[in-house]
Amino acid sequence: MFIAEKSALVAALGQVIGAIERRNTIPILANVLLAPEDDGVRLTGTDLDIEISVRMVATSEAFEALTVPAAMLNDIVRKLPDGPVRFERSKSDVVVKSGGARFALHTLPASDMPTMDGGTMPAGMDIDADAFAAGLAGVDFAISTEETRFYLNGVYLHRTAENALTLVATDGHRLARRGIDLGDGTEIADFNGIIIPRKTCGLIKKLAEKHDRLRLEISDNRIRVSVEGAMLISKLIDGTFPDYQRVIPERFEKTVTVVKSDLRAAVDRVMTVQTDKGNCTKFDFSDGKLLVSASSADAGSGEEDLACRGDAKIEIGFNGKYVVAALEAMDGEAVEFRLTDSGSPTILRRPGAGDDLIVLMPMRV
Repeated sequence: MFIAEKSALVAALGQVIGAIERRNTIPILANVLLAPEDDGVRLTGTDLDIEISVRMVATSEAFEALTVPAAMLNDIVRKLPDGPVRFERSKSDVVVKSGGARFALHTLPASDMPTMDGGTMPAGMDIDADAFAAGLAGVDFAISTEETRFYLNGVYLHRTAENALTLVATDGHRLARRGIDLGDGTEIADFNGIIIPRKTCGLIKKLAEKHDRLRLEISDNRIRVSVEGAMLISKLIDGTFPDYQRVIPERFEKTVTVVKSDLRAAVDRVMTVQTDKGNCTKFDFSDGKLLVSASSADAGSGEEDLACRGDAKIEIGFNGKYVVAALEAMDGEAVEFRLTDSGSPTILRRPGAGDDLIVLMPMRV
């Protein structure tokens, strides 16, 4: 059938396996499709909501497309020694050989493998792969996990200017917004805002790795992302994303700037004493200092002093885990707090970050 280097197999399977669920009530959905294509082999996997296909360089002969268990093949290939891996057909099995190792895997017909038809994609654009992946990474931590509000279970992508896209995610307790400025001369197709599912966001970030550009195509119910040799098609969340602008404070009274790495470490340390995940972490801003503290009835308390810039005098509480996640998603060395009072939403942003921001709802102190 074909011969491929282990490294090529590992890379291709690593992409495709993301669209395949290990546990399936439909046996064919646990398999990966292997099909000959232009002096290589194309691997395809799907869970009926997402489909990923990757072209792999291989020395191949003419063979009929077939499917094999994806997780099993992935585990086998990763454990093989470096070097070429040979695939041969033997009756109803595929034989995988490398060095002295030999595995016979049962197959299912390629005709049983469902495919996702992307259909007509009226909106298409070429964008910087790193910028899009970074944008997703900057907001997807705020995606809701509540199934009752399914329209919050993804990232909202919409056009905000002729050459700018905006990504937004929220779970009702926090909101993250990140813009992607594509620069002059980049044409962005006009499209209605779409909601990209959480799983799809993670797979797009992985697909974008080691590529300079990606092709983004959008319809009312599908998104297709293409890079050299690989393509992802995914269903979109069918729902209406809320008017997130209403959550973002238009005015604030106080601004305080803190070293991001110091703050992240301090919050992580004081949270050690908290025994309930919903416990409040207190932030006491006063006279150029920030006191971060946490406590629990069972364990005790912890606090840490930090230097900060700004003359705010306010005590406010947040979910400490939300603060840590927000700081990890932000770029830059400093974080700016924009505050009004202990009961109002607070904006976290990198100084000079334009419209990029994170909004945290306060907790009762």
